[in-house]
Amino acid sequence: MNTERRKFIRNSSLITGGLVFIDPLKKLAGLTAGNAFTGTLQTVNIFHTNDLHNQLHPFTGGNRHGYGGLRNISGVLDAAKSKHILLDAGDFLDSKASPEDHSQMIQVMNQLGYHAATIGNRELARGQEYLAGLASEMKFRLVNCNYSFSNPALREQVLSSHIISWGQFRIGVTGVGPELYGSHANGIGFHHPYAAANKVAADLKQNCDLVICLSHLGYGKNQSRYNNSDFAGQSENIDLIISGHTDELVAAPKSFRNNIKEEVILSHGGYGGLIARQLTLTFNSERKKQTITCRNYVPSRTPSEPFCKGYSAVTG
Repeated sequence: MNTERRKFIRNSSLITGGLVFIDPLKKLAGLTAGNAFTGTLQTVNIFHTNDLHNQLHPFTGGNRHGYGGLRNISGVLDAAKSKHILLDAGDFLDSKASPEDHSQMIQVMNQLGYHAATIGNRELARGQEYLAGLASEMKFRLVNCNYSFSNPALREQVLSSHIISWGQFRIGVTGVGPELYGSHANGIGFHHPYAAANKVAADLKQNCDLVICLSHLGYGKNQSRYNNSDFAGQSENIDLIISGHTDELVAAPKSFRNNIKEEVILSHGGYGGLIARQLTLTFNSERKKQTITCRNYVPSRTPSEPFCKGYSAVTG
């Protein structure tokens, strides 16, 4: 194994080993990872990606060589051997890719069983009509609640929310996108993402056990006037924000108190499929969220190396 690959694995271990405990519940303080899922507790497994940028195959350069890509993520999902909800936080397509590459990316996402994805700026790089044509190939739902489209087909194809029935649970999913500029914005109305998401989440909360927002606003506060760290603090009725738009690797989910002083979890993984994150949410017999565990996967195509570098902990 060359020096660059060793360096990447070492850095990946640091990234994925950095999960912190998030606001642990006192009544669960004595539980261990081995016994936390017994009794009346039930679980929902969520895998999520962001900013795939049409990275179907592994990277080929530098210390990322052999890592990332949707094909490698397929191996992670197969090895996980658990039923899961699969979501994407936008920019799964790339503005520089060909129409044939776009179609191939969508076909693989269909094969992997993605349930929903939100729209990033790159999906709109070639206009509404182009995205509407691609959307007709998608077996997963496109969700966004803060754009209004002038294209009739796209108006029908993009939902403000989608409810996933998962065993006894109902999972409500919505999505928001960033401000658009230039040709990306042609014929698209932009609405305040925090207000739009909170309005949809209030409706979802009446009928859902968990509300998720796929938010392509960027992770940190230095990104733009709208970003997911500020959004988390100003959100309402949203349990989990899955973040996209920032091309960085974020080690672990972070806990915030929202606008009504309830906990909301912000989770941002890695671009290009360099991190595929599994979140396991555990509920009690009253369908109240009790714990969340995180495991990061660093997909690799090399059979002799571990495809997974991960860490798991019980959190509240």
